[in-house]
Amino acid sequence: MSRIQNILIIALVFITMNAFAQNADTVIKNNTIEITQSYQPEIKQNPKPVLHPILPPADTTHPVFTYDVPQQTLLYTYNSTPLRPLALGKDSSVNEYNHYLKLGGGNLSTLLFDYGEDSKGKNIFNTPGDGIVHLRSLSQKGDIANMQTWLLDGEISGTVYGKDKLWRPTLSFLRNQFYDYGYDHAIYQYDAGQVIQTYTGVRAGVDMRNTDEALFNYAPGIFFSSYSGTNNNTTLSEGTLYITVPVSYALDTTIQLKASVNATVTQNKIASASTTNNIFQFSPGIEFHKDAISAHAYICPTAGKDKSYILPDIAAAYKIPSGPFVISAGWKGALIQNSYQQLSTENPYLSPLYTIAQTRSNEVFGNVNLGLGPHITLTGRISFWQYDQMPLFVNDFADPKHFDVVYDSQLNATSILLAAKYQVGNTFSADLSITSFSFSNGTLPQTWHVPTQRIKGSVSYRPVKELYITAYFNVLGGINAVDSTGKTVALNNTLDLGFYSEYNFINRLSVFVQANNLLNNKNERWLGYASYGFNIFGGVRLKF
Repeated sequence: MSRIQNILIIALVFITMNAFAQNADTVIKNNTIEITQSYQPEIKQNPKPVLHPILPPADTTHPVFTYDVPQQTLLYTYNSTPLRPLALGKDSSVNEYNHYLKLGGGNLSTLLFDYGEDSKGKNIFNTPGDGIVHLRSLSQKGDIANMQTWLLDGEISGTVYGKDKLWRPTLSFLRNQFYDYGYDHAIYQYDAGQVIQTYTGVRAGVDMRNTDEALFNYAPGIFFSSYSGTNNNTTLSEGTLYITVPVSYALDTTIQLKASVNATVTQNKIASASTTNNIFQFSPGIEFHKDAISAHAYICPTAGKDKSYILPDIAAAYKIPSGPFVISAGWKGALIQNSYQQLSTENPYLSPLYTIAQTRSNEVFGNVNLGLGPHITLTGRISFWQYDQMPLFVNDFADPKHFDVVYDSQLNATSILLAAKYQVGNTFSADLSITSFSFSNGTLPQTWHVPTQRIKGSVSYRPVKELYITAYFNVLGGINAVDSTGKTVALNNTLDLGFYSEYNFINRLSVFVQANNLLNNKNERWLGYASYGFNIFGGVRLKF
């Protein structure tokens, strides 16, 4: 039979049996079926983690904190320091100004004009920035012939905030007129045009520093100044270019590496003759600050006008943790340019025909600062000095109303400073400082016109918010000079007392009064130049 036939027969038999099963009754017998299985319960084990405790990696980066603190104005009005009599020198303090106009007048033909404007948050060249404008004029006339002055100065400065840099342009000028009245008025008579000394100057420049928080910081600057003095048709002009490039790198939070390149290029010209007075300096160093200890060390190779030096700047300070007590010591060298502007600012009766020499100074010092409670601060300092070519002023024998400059090639000195200050918030303060110098080993007979004792004190009191009162006194002693015969004379000690008071009686208007030389002393800071007598003036200040 073929395979197909077999399949058909099997299918026919299967169909027949199925039909038979459907027609028969379904009967299930009473039987028990047991199903037996070997079962063991099992719980699936999760993998157990293997723990290996590991500390996170140490942070080896050293944060550098850079703070950009804007200029603050705590009080809307500012309290100007007293105007000193002319012979006691020029006050070089810096004040903050806020949109005001101050006008005053008094005896001695005193006329005061003072304008200040502080513009904060303005846009300069579409960039956020601040700006300050200040203009000041003061004129006075004494009770003897040609005893008068007119001081005029101004400043425009600003701060421009860039993305990661801060720019500070400045422009300042001055025009000061002094009259040489230090002569025997019973013998000589001069017209004002014969004894007038006029100093003019302008200074412009810009510096910049980075403001991003970086380990490497820099703050380059460049400035140019022009200064001249004219006396009796003799003019000495001085031009100076100053460049500085300081940089620093923070090794960590305690150590900084610093370096600075400084160049001062000055040319003096009188008539057809000119001379240079330059200083070039490189000052690498290191600074350390940690807990109660701070220190720095700089070694500064310096090339001057005629010589080269290695100038040190090394100091360390320790603050005792148990109290407000700081002790410090150091060794500092400097090279002083003795520019025409520097010397004529100290003594405005300087002859323009002076010899230029630079002064090297060395100071070894120890300093102590002590706080007694929350209000009292005491300071003590002792210094040992060495001077090479220290400038001294002596009256010109041919024309005693002028001063020449002579240089002591080798001079030693010891100085002691004692100071105390008492401060109670913004209500009351009092301070006193005493400085004493002792000179030795000089090559000249005396340190002419250098005070050996200085005593300064002041008291400030604000009984109410609207009223401010301050008083001061200055004492200079131990001044020696040379008279027209070549004899050394000792000048009397100078004593100057004065006060200043201002009352703000409405929101935008205040009145002030100022008095100088209350004892009407004829103080002589420079031989032949008695100071102005008693001087009082007052006026108003308008704020806007």
